[in-house]
Amino acid sequence: MWRKKAYLFLSVFILIFCSLGFATVSADEGNIINIDLTSGGSRSGALFGGGMLLAPGVSQNGIMRINNQTGQTVIVRSLALSQNEIRGKDGAIIEDKENEYYKAFVNNIEFDIKVKFGGLIPYRKTITLGQWMETALELGMGSTKIKNGQSVDIDFTVKMLGGAGNTAQGISAKADITAVLAGDKDDEEPVKPPKDKDDDDDGGVRTAAAAKAPEKPKHIHIFNDIDGHWAEDYIHKLGCDLGYVNGYGDGAFRPDRNIARAEAAKIIVNVKKLKPEEGKAGYKDRLFFANWAKPYIYTATKHGIAKGYPDGQFKPKKEITRDEAVAMIIRAFYDDKEEAASILSGVFNDEKTFPMWSKGYLAKAYKEGIINGYPDGSFKPLGKITRAEFVSIIVRYLDKE
Repeated sequence: MWRKKAYLFLSVFILIFCSLGFATVSADEGNIINIDLTSGGSRSGALFGGGMLLAPGVSQNGIMRINNQTGQTVIVRSLALSQNEIRGKDGAIIEDKENEYYKAFVNNIEFDIKVKFGGLIPYRKTITLGQWMETALELGMGSTKIKNGQSVDIDFTVKMLGGAGNTAQGISAKADITAVLAGDKDDEEPVKPPKDKDDDDDGGVRTAAAAKAPEKPKHIHIFNDIDGHWAEDYIHKLGCDLGYVNGYGDGAFRPDRNIARAEAAKIIVNVKKLKPEEGKAGYKDRLFFANWAKPYIYTATKHGIAKGYPDGQFKPKKEITRDEAVAMIIRAFYDDKEEAASILSGVFNDEKTFPMWSKGYLAKAYKEGIINGYPDGSFKPLGKITRAEFVSIIVRYLDKE
């Protein structure tokens, strides 16, 4: 049985001060941060506690060493930044994320992360400070499984990119690092949460108004905003139990936020346990893909899960529509098999608005019982799908397996 998940607030402090194109970064001796995971909590060392200079193109190295002293095998799934503060040269916190000084700073401080285990480097990722502040840094399920008494080194290189220019002068940053931890035992399977009694009847996407609160045991979540949400069980299973979906740097899941195409591709690749591959996707807008999204888009495309638009673009940041999301799920989990559109006859009152290309996918999903419509009888195929709705469809599929 998987053990309950927990946040370990590591209170690691980042201080980067730019002056005349240089950033002053304090450094601890040896630049090693020992993070001791214990059954009662955790300890941390200061991230860069002494004195380095960063200028555009100059880099410095450090190590976050996670030591497992919990008495059991653990999985560290991600590292998130919280309590973020970006201050101007006057010392005041910059609240406006569109502020040119804020953007010049967070988008040009880059971390190159390397996770080691047994002398290997099974995971590597490059992320800017701004990206890390918005989305938790996933470390990979296998590479961060740590047995009791063992350690994992997370090497990182931090540098200022040339795009910072003079705009970043006098800007400073502070943040806490939060490690998201999940317990695990090799010889036991995850325990499935109880199934909603209505699952066999309503079979698909639910809204808050249409959902009935299922009787269930209290969960201990790794997300701070899903208690009492209609999709609480679905999110808990896919995120907390199975680790296929992550939240944001502030510990939130944001279930009612619309999901982007790249995010959807990433979740499906994770659920299918496909190894994200580096490769050159043939999309015209590939040069604008975020670094984190590139391997997931390439892998999803390679396996026929994701497809682009007629103009040759993928549009990773575009919020995915409900029919696009269903099509992606059917391609991934039902071998791209469609059903006759006649199955949908009389089911939804907005059937005439369904695009011809997606009717077969929607028919298959309805037949399999993994989608349903809204309380007003519509499906709204061209509407946006929320993170909670997307997760609920996938969990319904998993529950039928």
